[in-house]
Amino acid sequence: MIGKRLLILAACANFGIALLHALIPFMGVNGYIYFGTSELALLESQGSPVPEIATWFLALVFAGFGFYCLSGAGTIRRAHAVQPVSALQ
Repeated sequence: MIGKRLLILAACANFGIALLHALIPFMGVNGYIYFGTSELALLESQGSPVPEIATWFLALVFAGFGFYCLSGAGTIRRAHAVQPVSALQ
């Protein structure tokens, strides 16, 4: 019972972090500076697509972990390889 609640809490945290990463590219250079990635802010100011790609990739990774947490908690359909992925978190 406590494990299920912890997995749901972890899923919420992962989805929150994913949402944050999805919003940062829309904030532009100031968003990257605010969250402490001055190197990505510099690349963003130069017009490089790398910051957006990296940030969107991280958003997808965190969302994926969120879905695996929900799957491990039994809230959604069982995902592929739940045991190994759950051990990584």
